[in-house]
Amino acid sequence: MLRIQAGEDARRTLKFWWEAAEGDADSTVAREVVAASFAFSAGWVEPVGLGFSLACCDPEAYFEERVDARPDPPAWALREPGVPEDVCVSLGYSNAREIEITALDEDVVWATIERAVEMPCSDGLVKSMVEMQWTAVRVRMPEPGPIDVRLHGGGFLGTRVVQHRGSDWALGPPTSHIVAPLHLTATNGHFVASVTVSIFWDLWTRHALGREMLAGAIDRVLRRPGWKISFDSETPDGE
Repeated sequence: MLRIQAGEDARRTLKFWWEAAEGDADSTVAREVVAASFAFSAGWVEPVGLGFSLACCDPEAYFEERVDARPDPPAWALREPGVPEDVCVSLGYSNAREIEITALDEDVVWATIERAVEMPCSDGLVKSMVEMQWTAVRVRMPEPGPIDVRLHGGGFLGTRVVQHRGSDWALGPPTSHIVAPLHLTATNGHFVASVTVSIFWDLWTRHALGREMLAGAIDRVLRRPGWKISFDSETPDGE
């Protein structure tokens, strides 16, 4: 049995950062945000719920986000159909437009963002995707078999495990206790992009196979031209 410890405090937090080249369009930065997020997750994390927020920006004023021109809707919330009821899929943002999509892969997510930003803002302003959150995920286990997820400080975290793509995958966060395996937030700063990942299960910090999976994810992002790690903090075992 694979024994995992989870908690509300992140076991490891990583922040990746990328700077746009002079002349890059805002859509180029947004596209890089999505591409880097899915490069990190490739093969071991899949969103089953995600949200992204929008802003109306002034392209003549360094893409200033205008608070007096609120998009309608201000955010979108995507989810896979058929997610079990014991898995919590939050909207991520208030007043979000909710839609179900069969599979939240990179191409589908980007196509949905393109559809969202095509809707007009006020005259002279441009709509932009400014942030994306993965609100619920499916994570591949490094080895088959049952798992025992315990909360830091005591207690059992009921976690649904499913067969998917020939392997065991866990879904989270559960509705019983909102502790996700990990959380990903990606930001379009219009001239810079960032992806922040918070790891809440020690599966990827303490277990050798899990650490290998995380190391591979980090390497995939850093192999993308221009991406760097700007922050990396890990909680020692036992804290």
